Amino acid sequence: MAYWISPSDLTFLYGGCPLCFTLKVRHGVTQPSIPMPSIFSSIAEAQETFFTGKRTEDVLPSLPPGVIRFGEERVRSVPLEFPGSPTPLVINGRFDSLVELDDGNWVLVDFKTGQPGKDKATMYSRQLHAYVKAMEQAAEGFPSIKPITRMGLLSFVPGDVQLESPDRQLLGGSLEWTEVDRDDTTFDAFLAEVAGVLDGDPPDPIEGCLWCSYRGDMRRLGGSSSSAEEDGGETIDVPNCPRCDGPMKLRKGQYGAFFGCLKYPECKGTVDAGDR
Repeated sequence: MAYWISPSDLTFLYGGCPLCFTLKVRHGVTQPSIPMPSIFSSIAEAQETFFTGKRTEDVLPSLPPGVIRFGEERVRSVPLEFPGSPTPLVINGRFDSLVELDDGNWVLVDFKTGQPGKDKATMYSRQLHAYVKAMEQAAEGFPSIKPITRMGLLSFVPGDVQLESPDRQLLGGSLEWTEVDRDDTTFDAFLAEVAGVLDGDPPDPIEGCLWCSYRGDMRRLGGSSSSAEEDGGETIDVPNCPRCDGPMKLRKGQYGAFFGCLKYPECKGTVDAGDR
């Protein structure tokens, strides 16, 4: 058994509420999804398509000479073990792009839309470190790429609009590279902290977490005095999916409880809860 970790969850979910993070990773209890405006995904996809295969001298002179490669690749780490934590972590996610430098090194590039700045570098540092860890300590069958010596954000800031024809508008703007400093020592200590939280008692709800407040309100309306520990305190042995080896969630069906893959309907792996 291993805890499967999404790089983006290390940035947003763990930083926002360790209890919600624990409920998702350890028990498969996810927050209701809030759709991201599709325009951001459309801009990112257009950037990846345009930049892939181009030389940095032509499109990204902030970086040393090289070629932009590998748009939207799935990565997965080997199980990562930490002292004092019996359950390893597996990092599983999808990065934007890499630059293969002429000197044999690599640069990780993450596309963003919006104002750049050092605050963004700090915000996304854990996510980028997680991608690097997954590639430099890759599981079998996934990209093994090293050394990744630099990483950063390529931010598109929309600015001007041009009307090319009555039915075609062009959106222009500026591009800015923001370097994210690599600090493996700090990131490894952070991962050890995460492993300790997942293997320990459930964290207390964070004051101001809207989802924890919502769960508390629902318990009060239902007349229950259950604590946050009842949300996640009892350790459930959640298996990995027998088909894709991904995380699963406890569900109830016509014939009783079972574990279903979180990737459903793309993956329809199940495990009978009575077998656990």
